[in-house]
This record gives sequence, structure tokens and C-alpha cells, in this order.
Amino acid sequence: MMTTLVIGLGSHHTGDDFGWQVCAQLQRKSGHLPGVKCLCDSNGLTWLEHLNQCGRLILVDSVLSDRHDASSHIVLDLNRETLPSQRNPVSNHQLPLQQQIDLARTLGRWPAQAFLLGWVAPAVPSTTMTTDIEQAVFRAVELLLTSLRTSAPLITSDGSAGTLGQLPPGFCHKM
Repeated sequence: MMTTLVIGLGSHHTGDDFGWQVCAQLQRKSGHLPGVKCLCDSNGLTWLEHLNQCGRLILVDSVLSDRHDASSHIVLDLNRETLPSQRNPVSNHQLPLQQQIDLARTLGRWPAQAFLLGWVAPAVPSTTMTTDIEQAVFRAVELLLTSLRTSAPLITSDGSAGTLGQLPPGFCHKM
């Protein structure tokens, strides 16, 4: 059986805990889905240690985008697309996410399927759980549960399945 690893990226200390919230609720709602493991990572490198037995990886984090509405969800197929450069070199991750992905590939640990489920964060982040964030977490968990229970690809509400095609200018992973 292929193991799916769902990693919530971010940090409770910076108000960037969307990925953590999704993983926590996914664990509560999924019961014990066979072959699914959920982890949270705040330092940006710990998740690399868990890739050995992983056939499908789903990274969950908030992102910034000038081309997508705030509070919308996007899905990127990380085996087809490269994340654009960061807008801001300051990050709470030890390495930017694309560099972490490149490192995993170099080490021969990159899985056959890998996706980023991103929530487009508002330009001014909130340090408290707002209704918009609660709804975004709920929608992300439902999207993941549907995909995990049926082995279907991740599909966002706008119908994009696993990829947005060519990434438009103005999109970047925020951390």
C-alpha cells in the first residue's frame, strides 16, 4: 500500500499555522485512514526525514498570490512545477520550500506524487483564528479527506486537479 504523508508547514509562533490547523483537524476527522500519516513541521527540514516510505506527499501551507483571490485554495503538482522565487528573503523555514524540495530530490527521497495544497493568505496576515481561516481550514480538510478516501487527485473548487498549469506571475510560496 502506498503511504501518503500530509505535512502541515508553518508555525504557531508567527500566526502562520494554517498547515498545522489542517493537519490537526485531518487527524481528528480521518480516524485511522490506512496508509495516511500527518505531521506538522515548523523548522522546514524535519519533514524530509519522513520521505523514505512515502509514495504520495501533500504539503499544506499558506501562500501569497497577486493572481488568486485571498482565502482561495490552490493545488500545485510539485513534480511538474517549480515554485517561484520568494518575494521576501525573510522566512521562518530554514530553507525556502523549493530548496527543500531540491534537496529531497538530490538525496533520492522525493516521492512519485507530490502536491502543495495552498491557501492564499490575505496581504495582511492575522495572528488570530478568523472565520475566513476557519472556513479555509474546513474546506482544505474536506478536500484532503475526499482525495484520501477515494484515491482521487486533489481537486480545488475551481476544478484544477493537481496543477494550475503555468504558474502566473505574482504567485509565490510565502515562506
